[in-house]
Amino acid sequence: MAEEALETPRWRPQREAAARNEEKLLQTARSLLASPDATKVDMREIAQAAGVGVGTLYRRFGDKAGLLAAVIGEDEHALQDAILKGAPPLGPGAAADERLEAFLDALIALTERNIDALLMTEATPPGRLAVGAYGGWRQHLVLLVRELRTDLDAKDAGWYADMLLACVEAQLYAFQRRRLKLSQRRIATNAKALALSIAGGPRRM
Repeated sequence: MAEEALETPRWRPQREAAARNEEKLLQTARSLLASPDATKVDMREIAQAAGVGVGTLYRRFGDKAGLLAAVIGEDEHALQDAILKGAPPLGPGAAADERLEAFLDALIALTERNIDALLMTEATPPGRLAVGAYGGWRQHLVLLVRELRTDLDAKDAGWYADMLLACVEAQLYAFQRRRLKLSQRRIATNAKALALSIAGGPRRM
């Protein structure tokens, strides 16, 4: 028991130091990705700015895609937690249409905060569809759409989910915000209108 008590203080600072170093790396990456030349930022530049060797960066995150996933990971995990166990309407307990609107609001806000990292994620193999939270967002939308549209099977609901997620595809979102000068609020309003039109089903002729 005495030996275990002596071991704990030596182990804990190492873990805390590693966590501090990781947060420093992520803060450095976020800062560089917010610059006008974000698309040109590479792993070596991030490592140099953080004051570590580039090997440290690769050992911790694997590759550039892993680093980018970590940069936006905190926001994604927070949204996931809110969906699973947060307060309604984003979390359980609200009607499906209310949850659908709340989710799109939250997802568009996440995209707004992380647009430069998301742009690089989409341009870095294996791409946004293969990493990050896309699969989870898609599954959540499929469940909500099928609750509202009992006539749809999983494949058709999945198609609608992909169309809704296209609203936050990084290149399209950046084009709408930076070239077309649409506000975040306007994009969210239009995305929710699209979602509710899907939920309402086809018009009867």
